[in-house]
Amino acid sequence: MRVRASRLLLAGVRGSSDSDRSTRYLISSALVEKVVGRCLAAYCLIFGGLAIPDAFVGQPLMNQVWAWIAGVALFGSLAATVVTGVLEWHPRIAAASFSVVYLAILVTWQLAASDPSAVASGAPWPSPLSTIAFAAASFAFRQAGALVYMGSVYVVYIIVRQTPAGGGAPLLQSLAEAGYGVIIGLVVLLLITMFRRAAASVDSAHGAATGRYAKTVRDHRTEMERIQVDSILHDSVLTTFLTAARSHTPEERVLAVAMAKHALAEVASAGPMPETLDDLVPLNGLRRRFTETCAELGIRATFTAEGLQNYSVPGSVVEALFSAVMQALTNSIQHAGPGDVKRHVHIRWAHAVLTVTTTDDGVGFDVDHMTPNRLGVRVSIIERVHNVGGHAEIASQPGHGTTVTMTWPRAEGD
Repeated sequence: MRVRASRLLLAGVRGSSDSDRSTRYLISSALVEKVVGRCLAAYCLIFGGLAIPDAFVGQPLMNQVWAWIAGVALFGSLAATVVTGVLEWHPRIAAASFSVVYLAILVTWQLAASDPSAVASGAPWPSPLSTIAFAAASFAFRQAGALVYMGSVYVVYIIVRQTPAGGGAPLLQSLAEAGYGVIIGLVVLLLITMFRRAAASVDSAHGAATGRYAKTVRDHRTEMERIQVDSILHDSVLTTFLTAARSHTPEERVLAVAMAKHALAEVASAGPMPETLDDLVPLNGLRRRFTETCAELGIRATFTAEGLQNYSVPGSVVEALFSAVMQALTNSIQHAGPGDVKRHVHIRWAHAVLTVTTTDDGVGFDVDHMTPNRLGVRVSIIERVHNVGGHAEIASQPGHGTTVTMTWPRAEGD
């Protein structure tokens, strides 16, 4: 498996980021508005279409100017609610427009009849659209506004229904007819309110989680920058001073001068960490980088590689392993003893695991008695590799050389 899977880096931080980018939340405010808007559009299309025949049946008995103005305004706003709900283009504005037009038609219903004193044969033809108006108001207005709207329509309808133009219905019949629409409207309002509150809670939780994640990333970047500065100070500056102080042979003096130049270059180029911690870097360049840096510092070592073609790992991993290997080579020069010490670095990628092994055949040392202040081993090798999700192990015995093995990612339990 290629190292696109290497985004396991920083499983606690980066893993949550990847899942956040790929997770689509089941409930959110935007999703609720979209679903309710489209449901309202379907409701308007179906029941609004059923009301068209009633409008034409009642039209000959009405004031024609008012009838055409009311019909165009009512069905025009109804069509706008359907279109905007489907296209998600300001559907709440269209729904609010339909609600206002419907209430205005009820208020001016006395103007509808050509003879206001004549008793109509039935309820006003827009009556079946009251449930659509209540649903549109529940979607378009806040809860308090929708309740005020329903109460206003309820009162106006009762008054109009008892007039001759409204059919002259008894009070109890008017109350019953108006109450049916209000009950449906209240149910719709309750459902929309519940979904909106649930979505708001999810949005709030998601915002808080995003904020915590952003803080975690910032804290991690700050820690990585601190480690970078510590690494430069120890690996480059402090190590250069120690190497210069211990230089007795011409070879050691040449190395000290080269390390001083390299340390100055590193200090000058040190800057903030990259924006993304998991930018992938091809493994093919790692061996070349080792070779060029060792040639620059005058470190004699051989390098071999295995299975690196077409694989990449996060840049932070490359930086950590590179610095750790260079520290291991520097430690070897300082502590492996005099003579022709052979040093070798082997880089291997197999089974989604990167292994870098540094060996020398120097004098070695007793690992069990390694002092805690050995920063070159504890901080610059072990801790550095561990911070990027890897594992470093030191194996050495007096008279048998030293082997430093670094693996990434580390196995469970390391």
